[in-house]
Amino acid sequence: TGSDLGEASVDAKDATMSLPADFALTGANETSVMSLSATAFAQNPVGEAGLAADEKMVTSVADFNVLQDGVKRPVSDLPAAQRIRIAVNVRTTATVNASKLRCKYWSEKVKQWVEDGVETEGYNMTTKQLRCLVSHLSTFGGAEGGSPVGPAPGPTAGPQPTGPQPTGPQPTGPQPTGPQPTGPQPT
Repeated sequence: TGSDLGEASVDAKDATMSLPADFALTGANETSVMSLSATAFAQNPVGEAGLAADEKMVTSVADFNVLQDGVKRPVSDLPAAQRIRIAVNVRTTATVNASKLRCKYWSEKVKQWVEDGVETEGYNMTTKQLRCLVSHLSTFGGAEGGSPVGPAPGPTAGPQPTGPQPTGPQPTGPQPTGPQPTGPQPT
């Protein structure tokens, strides 16, 4: 009872949610009965709106909630230290490229899958779970496609040449700089 739900977790068949140690809801009191709920769907109940043309949902879809006295409480805009860890299972029929998996949530506001407030933490190839850190509770799933997830390659040093590039063997060693004489040269 009470508002302290630190380290509580819930496990649905194809999805899990774990709260951080210091998680507590404001507005709940010591007589409140707090609980977690999770519903995992084997089939995506909301469709694929918002996914890029080369993306597809490849995980279970799960709805996570915190209840106070049996009533769903909104959980949003959590600071980084209180983000919630969720995991959704990749479907057994899916073969995935782990570098292209990303966590998404269904936005009731815009009626499509979006990524804001959701961080893709990684994919566990042993458990076949996509792990996510979230700043709110909603309906979550995982899509594959698009650009690989992770840091972008670092910039290359200096300007890059444009236009046609020379082919064949190139001279080695120091090269002359500045204006070069033209015409026959003394030997």
